[in-house]
Amino acid sequence: MTNQNPYRPMGKLDTSIEAKVEKTVAESLQVMSDHMKIPAGEIVNTAMKRFIATHSDYFPKKKK
Repeated sequence: MTNQNPYRPMGKLDTSIEAKVEKTVAESLQVMSDHMKIPAGEIVNTAMKRFIATHSDYFPKKKK
């Protein structure tokens, strides 16, 4: 499948994790993936990057 996003090249998805999500989340992800012709993994990867970037408070405090 080719990348449909003209603004950024598709990253290399070379690691996998397993997570339990709500059924509606999984169904929405599949609909988005089918509609945009972007792999579900790429959508999840982008969403997680955004989440991580805005939730630095979830990381442990660095020791000085």
